Amino acid sequence: MKTYQNYINGKWMDSLSKEKIQVEDPATTNIIGEIACAKSDDVDIAVEAAKKSFESRILIDMPILERAKLMHRIADETRKIAKDGGTLLCYENGKQINAGIKEFNDVADMFDYYAGLTDKLEGKTIPVSPTIFDYTVLEPFGVSAHIVPWNFPISMVGRSLACSFATGNSTIVKTAELTPLSATFLAKAIENAGVPNGLINIICGYGNEAGSYLVSHPDVNHVVFTGSVSTGKKILHSCADKTIPAVIELGGKSAGIVYEDADLDQVIESARHGIFGVAGQICTAMSRLVVHKSVKDELIGKLVDLSKSLKVGPGYEEGTGLTPIISEKQLEKVEGYAR
Repeated sequence: MKTYQNYINGKWMDSLSKEKIQVEDPATTNIIGEIACAKSDDVDIAVEAAKKSFESRILIDMPILERAKLMHRIADETRKIAKDGGTLLCYENGKQINAGIKEFNDVADMFDYYAGLTDKLEGKTIPVSPTIFDYTVLEPFGVSAHIVPWNFPISMVGRSLACSFATGNSTIVKTAELTPLSATFLAKAIENAGVPNGLINIICGYGNEAGSYLVSHPDVNHVVFTGSVSTGKKILHSCADKTIPAVIELGGKSAGIVYEDADLDQVIESARHGIFGVAGQICTAMSRLVVHKSVKDELIGKLVDLSKSLKVGPGYEEGTGLTPIISEKQLEKVEGYAR
């Protein structure tokens, strides 16, 4: 069994407590690896590294086009490890291998995209009166904490990290304890790209320990979170107490609308991807269909046929159409919806 480490201040580190988090393949419940479990002391080290890198103005004073080139290098290095990282993501998350590889390629695309933002961050001059010169200057927040979910554990990192980096912030990413291993590949890509120490730190720890401590840390100036409503409320309260900004995504409840003249075969294909993809563990999953009564029975029959036709199994087996739920706890929750 391989042991993975946290990436802090440009170094690979075990936790000070030496505690490990074991990670399961959700298809078999076999342990596929373990990773250092960050506690509050480890969070302190990561935040201190991010704070020092921000205060030293490494990224802020870097020529804008050099920052963009660095982001393109991160993108290039991420593409290099996409296959290996995506395969590991498949084993720890359960999703299909091509979906895991796509997450890494999505991160690369995000860094390429936001690299184009670096030279377009401009303030304003505001007309007030002939005797007053009024202007604004854009400044990064400082230390930005990003807590990412287990359903898209790599692409969700890229979505916020690339933007944060482009705008000059130093970052701590806390991965989900169910899917932390593949993020070490992303950290390796960041290291290989030559990102200066402390600008990006990636740690794993439990939400009620490392996550809670991270968002309440006095030196964290900005928080990004994707996850449950209950945890999101706690984070918002913590950020409000500190008077710092937070970006919170708490999921959704998406519906497909089927009119009487709809192409029902196309509806079935939409359902195949919209609700069966990643075992439906998507915040934009098409979890409801609002159907015209004239086609309801026919569509239900087609949906039943589709569900019966899907091969259930691990994402790493060819032909799998329905991959496993991430954990026993989550499976019980989903089964509860059908009772």
